[in-house]
Amino acid sequence: MATINNSDLKKNLIEGAKINIVTEAVPSELGKTVVPVMETNPKLLRICDIIKYGVCSDSTVSAIYTTPADRDFYLTACSLSLIKDATAVSNISNLQVYIGGIAINVLAIAGITLTAQNGSMSLSFPTPIKIDRDTAIAIRNSNATSTVNSVGTIIGYIVEA
Repeated sequence: MATINNSDLKKNLIEGAKINIVTEAVPSELGKTVVPVMETNPKLLRICDIIKYGVCSDSTVSAIYTTPADRDFYLTACSLSLIKDATAVSNISNLQVYIGGIAINVLAIAGITLTAQNGSMSLSFPTPIKIDRDTAIAIRNSNATSTVNSVGTIIGYIVEA
């Protein structure tokens, strides 16, 4: 029998199979009839089942999605679009998330003063980003004057705790 020497593999085995290490022994060997199967990148095989968008006008905040309090949410992609009129001065639109208790602007589009403008940007994360539990993912507009409209979209998935 082959011995399992990889501690990360043992940890994944305990977590994935939900082995209770207090009452059950963690396998340290592979049996002759056991065929080991390993996902090379399990995060790529997850299904993104959370797809949400929100609209924000003028100097407001609009929550796109609130992460669950009892499960982990992973962000895999996001986008932000902006349209404003020529009278706008000193404005910015951003998509904000919380990571480690800190508000982070994942995307931001700054307005060009006294110029009609539209623009968009998007990001995909090859390694999904874990967002804090029970926090809002939101679009924020700040502007001194005029009309500013923005749209934000997020894509991600939830993992059981």
